[in-house]
Amino acid sequence: MAVRNRIENLMLEVLHNHDDVRENLSGLLGGISKNTEALSELSDILEPLVTGFLFEKDKQLNIILNNGEADLSLSEPDPVTRQQEVFQNSLQNPQNPVLFHNDDLTIKHPGDIELHGIFERRKLEDAKLSKHKVNELEASLSIPGIPALERSHSSVKELLSKGNVKGFGLDGEEVHQALFGLFPNTTEVLKDIIDLENSAFHFSEGEGFIQVSMEGNMNMKGLKAKYENLANILAHIQHVNLDLLDPGEEYTKRPVGTEQEKALLKFIDDAHRGFKFTLDNRGGIPEYQITYTLMQDGDCLLWNDANGIPIPEKPFGFDITKPQRFMLLLQYSLRIKELGCATITMPRVVTNLQFIPYNNETSSEDAYDRRPGFHLTLHYFARQNFLTRMLVSPFMNLKLLRELLMMRFFVHIGHDTCEILEEPDVAQLNVNLRATLLPPPVVLSSCVKSFVRNHVKNQGDLLLYSHICGALSKDLMNLSPK
Repeated sequence: MAVRNRIENLMLEVLHNHDDVRENLSGLLGGISKNTEALSELSDILEPLVTGFLFEKDKQLNIILNNGEADLSLSEPDPVTRQQEVFQNSLQNPQNPVLFHNDDLTIKHPGDIELHGIFERRKLEDAKLSKHKVNELEASLSIPGIPALERSHSSVKELLSKGNVKGFGLDGEEVHQALFGLFPNTTEVLKDIIDLENSAFHFSEGEGFIQVSMEGNMNMKGLKAKYENLANILAHIQHVNLDLLDPGEEYTKRPVGTEQEKALLKFIDDAHRGFKFTLDNRGGIPEYQITYTLMQDGDCLLWNDANGIPIPEKPFGFDITKPQRFMLLLQYSLRIKELGCATITMPRVVTNLQFIPYNNETSSEDAYDRRPGFHLTLHYFARQNFLTRMLVSPFMNLKLLRELLMMRFFVHIGHDTCEILEEPDVAQLNVNLRATLLPPPVVLSSCVKSFVRNHVKNQGDLLLYSHICGALSKDLMNLSPK
């Protein structure tokens, strides 16, 4: 009880200094919950729109969620708009901003959602590859009402710096009860997806740092009962590893040639980790583990070596005033029983995550480098193993797919001034995506279409987002300083 009281007092103290952030987050999450629930109730309307968008030629999908009201439409892209100079430039440089801008948004409330997407079939501009037809996907997502990055960063930093972990004398079970006791509504939702009673927190103290991990099992029974399509997806996952890596100075550029690829893979195996997430389904029940290492003053994370041992002399602190670059490593394998095989190990994916501060004054010839916010590109996409090549090569050009993913996949996440709400320290989240994909082969098209149709009809993921956001919104309001 003493530990719980100290944690609660700490959170309330920080909230007292950042009460506006708590209120903004609560309103934002409540709006997202209301809108995603409204969208999930329209699955019969959404399903033909999504399948038409993905599998018919040259379509534009518009989804506008405004205070619980949904406006959905599927249309032909405007040919005049598509000929604008900004779009022509984007074809030459896929890292340029996508077509959609936020000048004419119709959403007006925190948590409202406006999504536009265009999916077009075209030939590659490269003369050597001009015979190949590809699908160009571009999309834009806007959500008003998020706390501005600078304000959110200061709140989190104060919470971590005041929470001197060593001073709490933490016991895993006590902290487990304390944290979840503070968020009762969220706990009720999490019980349906995680086996909380058998989850565990582990704390390993060292000189100047503490390593924290949470591990446990997914609640497959609860998922099947309430979020069936998510349970089905989990059943097809054998293993997932997600790591935040220190990129190193010499590996900021994409590898060219076999020797550079080998050197990059060796670097990845030995690289320092700042955060690690693992999901293992080899035993039939998915087990998860989240691990990170925190400095004693709580101000920043520490990198770990490949064996998980902390490296105190090299801290990782996110600084919103400086450009930064990191790597995300994704390794996963799938269980595809429908194809008669137990496991397919997918190629390792390394993404380049770059942050450009909003006060950035550095000059660059690349417009991509000048846009503030987070930039995500594929840094490396490993070559497929023999089994994957044997299964997929007869139907798809894997070499071309790999090149397209590495050279023409781009995500930008940023925020702009929220003119809609006219509130201080409140921003509008903007996400832009551009990707060039190969059309699914005819022999697999019906299978892919069936999967998409069933997934959209069974809106377990949207319901889960709605339930979690709604529960967090209520808990944040209840954490109002006393």
